[in-house]
Amino acid sequence: MQVLRIVVTVVLVLVVTFASLTAQEPPEVLDEPSEDAPDYAVDLDEYDPPDRPIFSASDMGDEWELFDMNDDGRYDYAVIVDQSNRLVRAAMDYSGDGWFDNFYYYDRGALKLHEIDTNGDRAVDVRIFVADGEFISRYEQDTNHDGTKDRVEEYGEE
Repeated sequence: MQVLRIVVTVVLVLVVTFASLTAQEPPEVLDEPSEDAPDYAVDLDEYDPPDRPIFSASDMGDEWELFDMNDDGRYDYAVIVDQSNRLVRAAMDYSGDGWFDNFYYYDRGALKLHEIDTNGDRAVDVRIFVADGEFISRYEQDTNHDGTKDRVEEYGEE
């Protein structure tokens, strides 16, 4: 029963995330890579999450491209791309409160990790690790928002 509840929770998180992504059309990626764009990929095999992700657009460095997708005067979508115009990192403000609450990490354009602040306290409390850009390999959640992951699920190949 607990496994079913976890699977349902993960599916709901993914459905809500997908619905939010499709509700807003992301900005068009440039045809030609910028010469100033970093040429690197995120190695998440040995991922050590940052103590404090960047929740505010004003704290993001020059490597970030910032967008106001809903024209409300606040940035709600930010990306870093490599020299081949592949996504390296992305952040979105799904709640519309001016603070980024969803963070995406890519390896050569393939999604590797999705981090979520589910309650708006500017702390990541859900991490979904993705294998091969499409399969959930690990799910971590801080269910009581005390800074410690309470639920960890590993998903292997079947």
